[in-house]
Amino acid sequence: AVSSAWAYNAGLKGTVLSWAPYAVSFGLLPAFVWLATPGGGAPPPWIVAGASLLGVAGHLMNVLPDLERDVGAGYRGLPHRLGSRGSLILACLVLAAMLAVVLIFIRIWDDPSFGQVTVAAAAAALVVAVAWSGLRERHRLGFLLTIAAAAAIVVTLVLSPETLRT
Repeated sequence: AVSSAWAYNAGLKGTVLSWAPYAVSFGLLPAFVWLATPGGGAPPPWIVAGASLLGVAGHLMNVLPDLERDVGAGYRGLPHRLGSRGSLILACLVLAAMLAVVLIFIRIWDDPSFGQVTVAAAAAALVVAVAWSGLRERHRLGFLLTIAAAAAIVVTLVLSPETLRT
C-alpha cells in the first residue's frame, strides 16, 4: 500500500493510471484488517474489489475541486483527462458498482433485514446526491457525499450476518 502511494507521488498522478494506486491501497486495507484479527485469513475477494472501487471513486471526486488549477500546473491524471463531468459520471458509476458488488455478494435478496434495505436505499440516494452536487459544481460537497455513500455501503455490508461470519 505504501509502495503504491509512493508510485502515485513518483509520477503516476500525472498519467492515465492515476487511479491505480488508490485502487491498490484501498483494496489492501480490508486485507490488513482481516489479517490483524484473531483467526486471521484473507478477506473475501469481493470485499477487496469493493474497497478498490471506493479508492477509485474517492480519487475522482477528491480531484474535482482543484481540477482547473491542476491542469494549469500540468497534471494529466485520469480525472484531468476526463474533465469535471466525465470524472463525476465515472465516480458515480464506480460508487454504484461498489454498492452492486456488496448487494450481490451479501445476497440481500435472500432475506434482507429492514436495516439493510434502508441503508442500501440511503447509499443509492447518496450516489444520486453525489451526481447532483457535481452537476452544480459543488465538488467539495460531492466529495463529502462520496464518503457518506461509502459509509452507508459499508454499513449495509456490516449488517449482513454472513459477512460477520467470514
